[in-house]
Amino acid sequence: MGVALASPPMVAVAQVMGGVSASSTFSSQPTSSTAATTVVRTVQGRVVNALDGAAVARVLVTLNSRAVLTDAQGRFAFPEFSDAQAFVTLTRPGFSQSNRSSAMMGRGSPQRVANLDAPLELKIYPDAIITGTVTGRDGLPLTHVQVQLRRLTLQGQGTQMMMTGAAQTNLRGEYRFRQPPGRYQLIVGYVQRDFDTGQAVLPETFPQSTGSDTPAFITVGSGEEKHIDLRPRTGPCFPVQVKVDAPEAQRMVQFTAATSTGEVFNVGFAGQSSPGTSLLSLPAGNYLLRGRLTGKDLALSGTTKVSVTGPTNDPVVLHLEPVTSLPVELAIDSASAGASSFAAPTSTSTGAVSALTTQSTAPPDLRQFNLRLVSLTSQNGNGQDEQIQAQQREDKTYEFRVAAGRYRLEANGGGRWYVESATYGVANLMSSDITIASGGSSAAIRLVVNNIKGTVQATVAMPANGEGTFVYMIPRGPSLNPINPMQIYDNGSGTGTGSLTLPVGSYTAVATDHAVDEDLRDPDVMAKFSTNTKQVDIAASATVTVALQIAAEKETAP
Repeated sequence: MGVALASPPMVAVAQVMGGVSASSTFSSQPTSSTAATTVVRTVQGRVVNALDGAAVARVLVTLNSRAVLTDAQGRFAFPEFSDAQAFVTLTRPGFSQSNRSSAMMGRGSPQRVANLDAPLELKIYPDAIITGTVTGRDGLPLTHVQVQLRRLTLQGQGTQMMMTGAAQTNLRGEYRFRQPPGRYQLIVGYVQRDFDTGQAVLPETFPQSTGSDTPAFITVGSGEEKHIDLRPRTGPCFPVQVKVDAPEAQRMVQFTAATSTGEVFNVGFAGQSSPGTSLLSLPAGNYLLRGRLTGKDLALSGTTKVSVTGPTNDPVVLHLEPVTSLPVELAIDSASAGASSFAAPTSTSTGAVSALTTQSTAPPDLRQFNLRLVSLTSQNGNGQDEQIQAQQREDKTYEFRVAAGRYRLEANGGGRWYVESATYGVANLMSSDITIASGGSSAAIRLVVNNIKGTVQATVAMPANGEGTFVYMIPRGPSLNPINPMQIYDNGSGTGTGSLTLPVGSYTAVATDHAVDEDLRDPDVMAKFSTNTKQVDIAASATVTVALQIAAEKETAP
């Protein structure tokens, strides 16, 4: 494994990503005031390519607060080094500090130097390379076209494709990416009028989705190069008149179009040919056209099918209707700490939360949970799953404004509060999606929150290479709480210890040698860790301990 960020002389050896509290520190390093125990030495070594063992020059090696570049033979030295403990960082363009980098951790995790007296041989991993050519269906190169690279990453409650890079094709239609090893997806963006051909370039995603909720991806390892040619559909654009059937059509309506293969893009707006009639520009093809009109006082949405074969004066009629309003109600579990200082929340059709009496603890606010409904049936103009945030009304209550479709409720944050239950009528939103029909009822989403938590203290046998480890606590039942890893480092005895404060409940604990970019709630993913997991039951205001072994390499390899 590789290396990453150095730690300061006094460091926390347990770090939690995403805001969940953790604690564990090792003692500070000796200073000049403890001269009797201070050892002054020269720390030296070399940096090599992890794949072939060749020396790597001009690598910035940082040892605690000191830094130096490697020479032509990959060698470095730190004379008169007196720190008792040291963490090392390697930085060089085109290389990663680990072959197990993640979107969350960047190019690696910190490496502790176990023996400062022996010469060090530090490994650095060459990036993965993705290249290709973008051509039209006629085989001619498409120049100055943007290609996006998205990476599969674990984001709280599931995996998402996050943009990690963008490149513009050259005069031969070529593109090139150098990135840490990982799972990726390529997207050619929509171009209404190509600079050279004067034609539109329709969006294309590689690999194409299989229709499941999990995005398709390619896997590229350290030092591996993959060549992927992309051939998006091209063609001339034609004017399309859209007559919006709504009194508010005088306002600006936003349009997106979905192709027959599911690609979604923003549609160019060329003005209004007459009051209430928008003039758009679309290439030949069949589309599902969506129009949206939003404001503080309204939210309208509608769809219609459009077939574009050439110029036409016949307008397409798009009917906009009010989207469904889903009020959000908040209730506080009576067992919560300080619950007696809150007035009992009311359940009203407006989603109002009752007035609060004088509190001994801060009451929860819906904003701190970052509530959102993720569409499972529609995407935004950037080709990503649409996320709808809860909006505040004039009366300070909250609601979701959603068009017909299927959605998944997500949340994160919450501070010391967490979502204990979430329901929509009889549906349990902790484990089920929510389906909204056109013109459907506006029943409220009801949340019950709690602040009673417990603590887990994890001890992990650390790897011999000095790198840290990641401990994941995965809820065994339905949960809206994000999965946040705790990063633990060696405390000098071959083990590392850290603690997490979590909602009361049952969890599966697993330790890995890298940050995982897969959905750990997926049973097929967790099956890879079956021999290295432990069940942990966290009780209110109690601390439970668990000893873990790092999952075997063959189980966690991408």
